[in-house]
Amino acid sequence: MASITQLKWRKIMESVFAPQKEQTTKGLLVIYVNIGQLPPFKANAFVEKMKESANLEATRKVCDILYIPVRDRPTKVEYIPFEQ
Repeated sequence: MASITQLKWRKIMESVFAPQKEQTTKGLLVIYVNIGQLPPFKANAFVEKMKESANLEATRKVCDILYIPVRDRPTKVEYIPFEQ
């Protein structure tokens, strides 16, 4: 009988080499969040609070969303379309 780690490894490898599903997302929404001088543990909490308050559920169906904490830069949003 295979060990748990061997079974997990097999599942991972099957998912990597499985035929790819048709891409349903149209692009990537990158949100740069200015965290100012917050310490790392407070910065993570701040970004999580931004995620919850943004209410982007409808957007998630169309594109992937990536939050990036930044210092000394303004908060901004970029959309990167996927090539088809």
